[in-house]
Amino acid sequence: MDFTERYSNLISADKIRFQRICRKLLKTTFIVKEKDAGSRSDFFFITRNLALFGDYLQIIGYDVAADESAGVAMLVNNSDDENGGIGTNRLKLKLYESVVLCALWLIYENKMTSGGLGALIIQKNELDMEIERLGYRDKIDKNKMQSALERFEDFDLIKVSGKVTDHDCNIKLFSSLQFCLSGEDFKTFVTAVIPKFKSQKTSDIETENDDEENDQ
Repeated sequence: MDFTERYSNLISADKIRFQRICRKLLKTTFIVKEKDAGSRSDFFFITRNLALFGDYLQIIGYDVAADESAGVAMLVNNSDDENGGIGTNRLKLKLYESVVLCALWLIYENKMTSGGLGALIIQKNELDMEIERLGYRDKIDKNKMQSALERFEDFDLIKVSGKVTDHDCNIKLFSSLQFCLSGEDFKTFVTAVIPKFKSQKTSDIETENDDEENDQ
C-alpha cells in the first residue's frame, strides 16, 4: 500500500492530526512520549502510522523512526552527503551551545547506564559542575546558559523549570538526548571543538555564531 492509499484510509480528524504532527516533527525533530499528554498521544499515533510518515517525509530526505523502549519518535536523515544527498536534519550550534549540549549528554549517559531509558530530573547545579569539569564554567555566563537551554527545549531534549539564576532551578532530561549525539559525535566534539573553544578568548566566543554542527 502506497502513501496515497494509506492517507485516503484515514478519517478526516486523523488527516488533520497527521499534518500537524508532520509540521511538529519538522520543527522539533523529536516527539517524546513522557513530555506531556499531547506528546504521548502523538507518539502512539506515529507508531501506529510509521509507514505513512516515512513515505511522506522521505521525499524531502527524511525517515521517521520510533524507539518504543525510550518513548521517542524522531526524524532521521536518510540522505547520504558523500553521495550527493541533502545535508538535512542538522542543527548549527554556537560553540557554547555545543558545550552545554555535551554536558547534558554526558550527565544523561552517565545516569542512563545506572538503569532506565526514561526522563530524569537534575538540579541546574549538576549541569554547572559538569561544565566546570569540562573546563568552561567561566566562559558560559547566565545569559548564554539560559539561551542554550531554551534552544534545547525547542527540540524536546529538555524541560527547564525556573530561571537559571533560581536556586531551585531544575532540568528535566528527556530520553531524546540519547539520540542527539552518538559516541562518534562526542569523539568528534572532544577532538575538534573543545580545543577550538579553549583557544578562544571570551570576547571571541561571545561573537561566535555558528561554528559547530551536531546532529539533531
